[in-house]
Amino acid sequence: MKDRIKIACDYWNIEFQEKPVEGGELCRGLCINDERKIILKKDLSDTRLMETFLHECLHAIEDAYRIGLNEHQVNVLGIALISLIRDNKINFLK
Repeated sequence: MKDRIKIACDYWNIEFQEKPVEGGELCRGLCINDERKIILKKDLSDTRLMETFLHECLHAIEDAYRIGLNEHQVNVLGIALISLIRDNKINFLK
């Protein structure tokens, strides 16, 4: 996975941590808007990594474009996009 991605006009750093924490709770990923950083938990399965990365990217997109999505909407949109990719066997690298 790349260590940096571009979302809108900004570059976001991608970092991996053993135990990402948000609000005192362990989580699989974080999006830190002020720092333009996405943190992902180390040792996630490929499936969980893809799901978590997409979820955190949606938070970054929401911030960049001021869409106004809440956590529930980010979750549902992430699940819908993952289903679209899986159900249609979309491979963006080919």
